[in-house]
Amino acid sequence: MHSPRALLDDLRNTCFSPGESSAGGTPHVGMEAEAIVVDAATRRPFPLEPTFSPRATVPAVRRLAETYGWEAHPTGSAGVPEFQLPDGGRITFEPGGQVEYSSAPRPSASEVLSVTRDVLGLLGRALHDVGAELVFAGLDPVNAVEDTALQLRGDRYVRMDRHFWRIGPSGARMMRQSASLQFALDWGAPDGRAARSLPPEQVERLLACCDRSSPTGKRDYAILLLLARLGLRGGEVLAMTLEDLDWERGEIVVRGKGQRLERLPLPADVGAALACYLCDVRPACATRRVFIRMKAPQQGLAGPVAICCIVRRALRRAGLDPEFKGAHLLRHSLATD
Repeated sequence: MHSPRALLDDLRNTCFSPGESSAGGTPHVGMEAEAIVVDAATRRPFPLEPTFSPRATVPAVRRLAETYGWEAHPTGSAGVPEFQLPDGGRITFEPGGQVEYSSAPRPSASEVLSVTRDVLGLLGRALHDVGAELVFAGLDPVNAVEDTALQLRGDRYVRMDRHFWRIGPSGARMMRQSASLQFALDWGAPDGRAARSLPPEQVERLLACCDRSSPTGKRDYAILLLLARLGLRGGEVLAMTLEDLDWERGEIVVRGKGQRLERLPLPADVGAALACYLCDVRPACATRRVFIRMKAPQQGLAGPVAICCIVRRALRRAGLDPEFKGAHLLRHSLATD
């Protein structure tokens, strides 16, 4: 059994190699906290933008931004902005009206918790003033999904929502009614202003630099495509089993947070990369995990650290040096495309 110190040293050497960062050798911790916004009196979903009532989430956050010097930036989500905080943190909105705070990287978990608590406190008080309340729960505990409107009407969200409704109410709930809490390790810049996404041309450059003539390159290319095209989390890629690939329907089962199983359409290039890896590289073995180690023992990848390392190696090959180099980089890149 390894000691905590040995495990920490191994993590630093594997994913946070000195000399690859401008941060001066100090790991950072980031946090993403989502919350469901409800009417404090009725417990019904609260609108993002004012429709029949002046009470809404976005105007309340705008007033907060004016008070604290947060910058509003346009997004492609039907005019709903995102807000950039002076320290590099960010406030965004989800399709069902959820609000998300993404912290800037911090030197320690205690510091990121303190900052997150402060920002969520400001948001909570601002929404309280307009009769709303933040609910921190994995899924909306009160409202039926049929009573929760799709509030971001961008083309991507509409198409995804239509697909999830074909799955059934559980699929739609994933978009409209879920909220999560995530921590991420990052060898971030000292000022906390780490870039959290890549522009589309850099994503394609990263993918093009994979050596698809080698077994490792074929495996890594399939993993990177799942991250870049479907926005999967590293843990979701790790958990994928052979039974999760529905070739007949052209779908993939994703084992998400809270033990939820969701079906996503399988893009043609992702399916082709998976088929190439499974047919040409992956040996027959006892484990049902899709992605396995290239060296003995033949078993699933060690953990999220392995996905992080695959992303970091791909960035080096492509000559890209964003401050944030974790598996979430490609997920964020898809969200901002």
